[in-house]
Amino acid sequence: MTRRHSLALLAVVALGVSAPAACGWALLPPQQPIISVSAIAGKWRGNIQFGRGPYELFYLTINPDGSLVAWWGMRPR
Repeated sequence: MTRRHSLALLAVVALGVSAPAACGWALLPPQQPIISVSAIAGKWRGNIQFGRGPYELFYLTINPDGSLVAWWGMRPR
């Protein structure tokens, strides 16, 4: 492969990586500080991995007073 082909390939790869990333970031709303815990109060869920173990479902309840309950597996923590 010639130097010219290498540069062309590098340009295509750089454009292919940077264009979707720029478009994705442009669609996100600007970050806002959390004024109070009640702004994020509610029930949340997602996946969590401890060490190299398997992913487990993770549940989090944030109460308006700032208390929270988190659980994964079969019992609250």
